[in-house]
Amino acid sequence: MVKKFKNILLLFLTSITLTVAAQSNDSTIVVGEPLIYKKDTLFYIHSKFGPFKPHERVLAIEKRINSVVDVSDFDPDSLFVADFENSTDVMWRDIVLFSLTNGDAEVIGNRE
Repeated sequence: MVKKFKNILLLFLTSITLTVAAQSNDSTIVVGEPLIYKKDTLFYIHSKFGPFKPHERVLAIEKRINSVVDVSDFDPDSLFVADFENSTDVMWRDIVLFSLTNGDAEVIGNRE
Protein backbone atom coordinates (compact mmCIF):
# COMPACT_ATOMS: atom_id res chain seq x y z
CA MET A 1 0.00 0.00 0.00
CA VAL A 2 2.85 2.41 0.80
CA LYS A 3 4.34 1.67 -2.63
CA LYS A 4 1.02 2.63 -4.26
CA PHE A 5 0.99 5.93 -2.35
CA LYS A 6 4.57 6.64 -3.36
CA ASN A 7 3.69 6.08 -7.00
CA ILE A 8 0.64 8.33 -6.75
CA LEU A 9 2.73 11.06 -5.11
CA LEU A 10 5.27 10.70 -7.91
CA LEU A 11 2.50 11.09 -10.50
CA PHE A 12 1.11 14.14 -8.69
CA LEU A 13 4.49 15.83 -8.51
CA THR A 14 5.25 14.94 -12.11
CA SER A 15 1.95 16.41 -13.26
CA ILE A 16 2.73 19.68 -11.49
CA THR A 17 6.12 19.75 -13.19
CA LEU A 18 4.69 18.99 -16.62
CA THR A 19 2.00 21.64 -16.19
CA VAL A 20 4.56 24.30 -15.33
CA ALA A 21 6.81 23.22 -18.19
CA ALA A 22 3.93 23.16 -20.68
CA GLN A 23 3.02 26.73 -19.78
CA SER A 24 6.52 27.91 -20.55
CA ASN A 25 7.00 29.67 -23.90
CA ASP A 26 10.77 29.75 -23.56
CA SER A 27 12.77 26.83 -24.91
CA THR A 28 15.92 27.93 -23.04
CA ILE A 29 17.06 25.32 -20.58
CA VAL A 30 18.33 26.68 -17.29
CA VAL A 31 19.96 24.21 -14.96
CA GLY A 32 19.02 24.32 -11.30
CA GLU A 33 19.19 21.81 -8.47
CA PRO A 34 17.24 18.67 -9.43
CA LEU A 35 14.68 17.22 -7.08
CA ILE A 36 14.98 13.47 -7.56
CA TYR A 37 12.47 10.96 -6.24
CA LYS A 38 12.90 7.26 -6.94
CA LYS A 39 15.54 7.95 -9.60
CA ASP A 40 13.22 10.38 -11.46
CA THR A 41 13.93 14.08 -11.71
CA LEU A 42 10.64 15.74 -10.81
CA PHE A 43 11.64 19.36 -11.24
CA TYR A 44 14.44 21.82 -10.57
CA ILE A 45 14.82 24.37 -7.81
CA HIS A 46 16.43 27.53 -9.15
CA SER A 47 16.25 30.19 -6.49
CA LYS A 48 17.00 30.55 -2.82
CA PHE A 49 14.10 30.86 -0.40
CA GLY A 50 14.85 32.80 2.73
CA PRO A 51 18.25 31.66 3.95
CA PHE A 52 18.08 28.37 2.00
CA LYS A 53 20.09 27.96 -1.20
CA PRO A 54 18.61 25.75 -3.95
CA HIS A 55 20.64 22.70 -2.91
CA GLU A 56 19.52 23.06 0.72
CA ARG A 57 15.91 23.39 -0.40
CA VAL A 58 16.16 20.19 -2.44
CA LEU A 59 17.57 18.25 0.52
CA ALA A 60 14.77 19.48 2.79
CA ILE A 61 12.08 18.68 0.19
CA GLU A 62 13.42 15.16 -0.34
CA LYS A 63 13.42 14.56 3.41
CA ARG A 64 9.82 15.80 3.82
CA ILE A 65 8.50 13.79 0.86
CA ASN A 66 10.15 10.61 2.12
CA SER A 67 8.82 11.12 5.65
CA VAL A 68 5.26 11.73 4.46
CA VAL A 69 4.97 8.80 2.05
CA ASP A 70 6.14 6.49 4.84
CA VAL A 71 3.24 7.50 7.13
CA SER A 72 0.77 4.62 7.32
CA ASP A 73 -2.31 6.77 6.74
CA PHE A 74 -0.81 8.85 3.93
CA ASP A 75 -3.47 9.52 1.32
CA PRO A 76 -2.26 11.28 -1.84
CA ASP A 77 -5.80 12.54 -2.42
CA SER A 78 -5.27 14.84 0.54
CA LEU A 79 -2.41 16.70 -1.19
CA PHE A 80 -3.33 20.27 -2.08
CA VAL A 81 -1.80 23.43 -3.46
CA ALA A 82 -1.85 26.76 -1.62
CA ASP A 83 -0.99 29.91 -3.58
CA PHE A 84 0.66 32.84 -1.87
CA GLU A 85 2.05 36.14 -3.11
CA ASN A 86 5.64 34.95 -3.59
CA SER A 87 5.28 31.16 -3.66
CA THR A 88 3.07 28.17 -4.26
CA ASP A 89 3.10 25.46 -1.60
CA VAL A 90 2.28 21.79 -2.09
CA MET A 91 0.91 20.53 1.20
CA TRP A 92 -0.32 17.40 2.92
CA ARG A 93 -2.48 18.10 5.93
CA ASP A 94 -0.67 20.96 7.68
CA ILE A 95 2.76 19.95 6.34
CA VAL A 96 4.34 21.99 3.57
CA LEU A 97 6.07 19.42 1.36
CA PHE A 98 7.67 22.10 -0.77
CA SER A 99 7.37 25.65 -1.97
CA LEU A 100 7.99 26.82 -5.50
CA THR A 101 8.89 30.47 -5.59
CA ASN A 102 8.13 33.00 -8.28
CA GLY A 103 11.88 32.96 -8.92
CA ASP A 104 11.73 29.22 -9.67
CA ALA A 105 8.86 29.83 -12.12
CA GLU A 106 10.46 32.84 -13.82
CA VAL A 107 13.50 30.77 -14.78
CA ILE A 108 11.29 28.63 -17.01
CA GLY A 109 9.29 31.56 -18.35
CA ASN A 110 6.40 31.78 -15.88
CA ARG A 111 5.76 34.66 -13.56
CA GLU A 112 3.85 32.53 -11.02
